[in-house]
Amino acid sequence: MYAHLQCRQAKTGLALAEEYFKDFHYSSGNWFYFLETYLLLALHARQYGQGVELLQQARKNPYYRKQRAAAQQRWELYEAYVQFVRPEPSPLKMRHFAQFVQTVPDYSRDKQGYNVAILILQFLYFLQRRDIEGLLARLEGLRKYEQRHLRDPATLRSQLFFRLLLMTVKENFASDACEKKGQPLLERLRAAPLPGQAYGEIEIIPYEDLWDLTLGILRQLAAEDLAAEQTARNRV
Repeated sequence: MYAHLQCRQAKTGLALAEEYFKDFHYSSGNWFYFLETYLLLALHARQYGQGVELLQQARKNPYYRKQRAAAQQRWELYEAYVQFVRPEPSPLKMRHFAQFVQTVPDYSRDKQGYNVAILILQFLYFLQRRDIEGLLARLEGLRKYEQRHLRDPATLRSQLFFRLLLMTVKENFASDACEKKGQPLLERLRAAPLPGQAYGEIEIIPYEDLWDLTLGILRQLAAEDLAAEQTARNRV
């Protein structure tokens, strides 16, 4: 399963996960490790509805709270990503998501392997909310993290995606300009190999899919601005 995830064969790996899941008893520690890979395969295959179902299974497991704190935090991060790409209108879910994104540390040795995922999620959250102050703070965090921790060639995919996110600010959030100027970086991203488990930075959702999501956010913001302008003109 993990080999299929690393080789970008998520759909094939997902079929394997569905077949073998029944062989893991819910009381086994391996059940949660298996489910994590299962969930990542679903997200990489863009099966977000299935991702929601798998998260619910993890939460319902009576042994969920008996996992180590770091493991529970990983599940919270997975849940935050799924809530972002496939938001549930539940006020409780939305409030929990907002609290998590704003309070989770943007860098922690305890979250090694997930720091990039945290920074990216925070950036996209503040972008969607038009929170310029929060966005600029995350932008600085992205820059510092890249300078300190992303110098190894194996981190090329994270480096390239950070540059794409930085471009949104440089191009003043213009979706057309970002899409056009980001194309060379996107092609390099598609060609770049996944780093492998040894380097630990996990793409909860592939960067290519997150870039599509980012462009979608920019288009939505532009549409809202246009609608606001038209409303203002009608009032005049």
